[in-house]
Amino acid sequence: IKYYVRSQGDKEGSTKYSDAGLKAAYSKIDPKQDPRAISIASMNVGHSLKAFERWDNALQYYRRGYIYALADKNQLMVPNLLISIGNVYNGKGNDDSTLFYYRKTIAYCDSAKTDGAILTVLSTIGPFSFNKNKIDSALVYYQKALALARRYPRTEIHQFYSLIEI
Repeated sequence: IKYYVRSQGDKEGSTKYSDAGLKAAYSKIDPKQDPRAISIASMNVGHSLKAFERWDNALQYYRRGYIYALADKNQLMVPNLLISIGNVYNGKGNDDSTLFYYRKTIAYCDSAKTDGAILTVLSTIGPFSFNKNKIDSALVYYQKALALARRYPRTEIHQFYSLIEI
């Protein structure tokens, strides 16, 4: 329902249905028994709130999701939530916190060996640095992403980086 309502341009309604889904998850699922369900529901609500630029509310849900993703040891959700937190700070114009969370995502991915997630954050922090006129930093992130993307020749990200390699 959330995605249909959002596709009709009703971000507030989308948030309402996301929040209802989260409340249902909390009422039906013991977070200690299934932290993954809570982390996914929290992330979905955060995405809806972020789309409506309700930054502080989105942060609240992303942080909650992050805590449960850590408890679940979910190596895909943790970096996605960290990137999402960084994106919220970017939306708020807080460059220091944005970089902190992007770098925290890279550190997590390095330790967990999650190449797909690290490609995502490198592809996020590169343009962020470029847009902040930190060309040298952007180049470093782009080069790291390119080197990693070459190991995955069928991914969209590899195709993107092979275009800019010219």
